[in-house]
Amino acid sequence: MKKMLEHILLEMEEFLQGWALYMERAGYLEHTTAKREDCILSIEGVIHPILENIENGTPLDFSHILKNTR
Repeated sequence: MKKMLEHILLEMEEFLQGWALYMERAGYLEHTTAKREDCILSIEGVIHPILENIENGTPLDFSHILKNTR
């Protein structure tokens, strides 16, 4: 799990390209105001707390992660 999450962060360009493609396919891309930086901060805001939980050996609590990334 940790390696996969770290890999996502290392492959940010690929993630952003996929995000744009999926948003376009869903018909949302033309309506979004999200910028590149917003997308990067969003994915990092979820992945970094998960990695911290893994490294600290604490249980993964997604609702806690969401509350702390706002």
